[in-house]
Amino acid sequence: MLEPGSIVKVAAAAKAGDIRAQSALGTAYLRGGPYLAKNLTQAVYWLHKVADRDPAEFDRIHRRMRYVLEERRHESDPQSQRMLDREYLSLVERKLAYEQALLGLAQVYAGGQGASHANPQLALKYLRLGAAYGFPSSQRVLGLVILSGSLGARRSELEGRRWLYAAAAKGDRVAVRWLTELDKSSAANRMGEPFPRS
Repeated sequence: MLEPGSIVKVAAAAKAGDIRAQSALGTAYLRGGPYLAKNLTQAVYWLHKVADRDPAEFDRIHRRMRYVLEERRHESDPQSQRMLDREYLSLVERKLAYEQALLGLAQVYAGGQGASHANPQLALKYLRLGAAYGFPSSQRVLGLVILSGSLGARRSELEGRRWLYAAAAKGDRVAVRWLTELDKSSAANRMGEPFPRS
């Protein structure tokens, strides 16, 4: 939640093109609160500023994160280590800004904030984009959407499980729980079958 003193600063940084501020402002408008009224039009506007950037920009962030981690492992000077640590944290914040924006848009377009902005095709688009970027939350939600065939997605247990496994491999506990339940359900169904599946 944005505090009164930070709203002006965040809004100025968002207008200047800072993706962390754009994502924070969009999310604040999405949730609403005591200091910033909920406004879906503004939320969608600012979240799109992040989500619709050139994918190459996200790729550059990801590559730079790997480079900084590698440099950090070989750096012995404490001051240089601190500089690399600060840069890495800044890159993580930018990466999280993408994840937050993509999930926010998927939620709005899935109708989670009311029917006024519902658009299942766009919800699926931003879920797939987040999953392709490797965000476990997007991978989990996309897996569940595909398993259920919601948002106009073609129902597929194989693809749905694949996305849940991808999220679980990154430590998403909700994905792990869903996979456990799916495995229990599949085992129970097979127990009732007269012949094993080939």
